[in-house]
Amino acid sequence: MLAAVTGRTAAQRLAAFLLALARAASPHHKQPASRFDLVLTRGEIAALLGVTIETVSRQLTKLEKDRVIRRERARGIRVEDAARLATLAS
Repeated sequence: MLAAVTGRTAAQRLAAFLLALARAASPHHKQPASRFDLVLTRGEIAALLGVTIETVSRQLTKLEKDRVIRRERARGIRVEDAARLATLAS
């Protein structure tokens, strides 16, 4: 994961992280799952990605506002636009 996030913006890091989780939650692994649960807290995600908790929260809100994802329940994530998430991750 460290190699995947080095030299990227916070937005790219979070998008790549969410995309990796969506792919891991999919039975096909090549195509991301449309829904999954975050198993880490925002603090744990921030530490993993080398950003602050506030940055994680802001970027999740931005992805939701841009209709790339939708947050469901306390930890649920619904991927609304997988292609755009992949573009943002690169």
